[in-house]
Amino acid sequence: MFDAVAADGVRAVNLATEVSTARPPRAPKNRPALFVMAAAAARGDAGTRQAVKASLARVARTTDHLASFFGYWKNLGGKASGSGSGTAPVIGRAMRTALASWFLNGDVDQVAWRVCKARQRRTPAGEAFALRDALRIAHPKADSPARRALFGWIAGNVSDDDVRAHVPAVDAFLTAQAVTGPVEAIEVVRSRGVPWEFLPDAVLTEPDVWDELVDTIGMTALLRNLSRMTRIGTLTPMGDATRRAAGRLTDAARSRRPGSTRWTCSSPCACTGPAARSRTRAPTCSTGRRSRPSPTRSKRRTRSRSGTWSRPVGACWWRWTPPGP
Repeated sequence: MFDAVAADGVRAVNLATEVSTARPPRAPKNRPALFVMAAAAARGDAGTRQAVKASLARVARTTDHLASFFGYWKNLGGKASGSGSGTAPVIGRAMRTALASWFLNGDVDQVAWRVCKARQRRTPAGEAFALRDALRIAHPKADSPARRALFGWIAGNVSDDDVRAHVPAVDAFLTAQAVTGPVEAIEVVRSRGVPWEFLPDAVLTEPDVWDELVDTIGMTALLRNLSRMTRIGTLTPMGDATRRAAGRLTDAARSRRPGSTRWTCSSPCACTGPAARSRTRAPTCSTGRRSRPSPTRSKRRTRSRSGTWSRPVGACWWRWTPPGP
């Protein structure tokens, strides 16, 4: 990967951005793309660093992503600290602009929403990372009074009462944080549509709160919290919440990625045989040429850099293309 950055850093950054932002996703995790971005920012030339600056906000979409990128970049491009116990970041203009883009990407409510979901995370090396520190390093220039109020609130210079009047997402977060019981928590989930991360830990042990959240949290959060909901008694055998959770998890329309699986013939004949519905089963060539695959080719299957799969069927090669958005 470092050789790729040295040979053509801009291309490496563009490829990492393409894979990270692909819909449906082309990678199970985002950290490899973040590592490529960090390596390009730390070891790349001026043009590569400019590419990172332009793409970072699209790849690092959450606080956790930003913490991972910052940790990778600091360890790859930082300098030894005075105490010798770690590395200290070396901040240049391009990196300041890249970090600032995270706070400027999207409208104020979108930025506030992801800030409120997680203001602190740990880097891959286990070091503490706070958005307040990143904001102070980046010094982003606010383009509106609402964004200025949000930045001041993150830095600790604007009070809760002042930011409420400018940023509805922060108002919803503070309202959720102020609840003291399950009834209030359920009401704020229904009325403000807040995610479970906005709620205080004290009410996240209540079965009734999770009974309400079963229908609103994302699919990944639902999967990750199945054990918690089972432990506290929200999910019970043949219970209503169990039925609703199972219904969401088994709903084909929710689970299916946008688009459809596509097999296309990549041989010169370009036949138009029936498209297979399975990724592991290729269709039969409609030209009728060699009904049985050659024993030496029947089990061959290759994967290209673009994520497509190819396998031979008779005299033809069929290519499976990941479904598009």
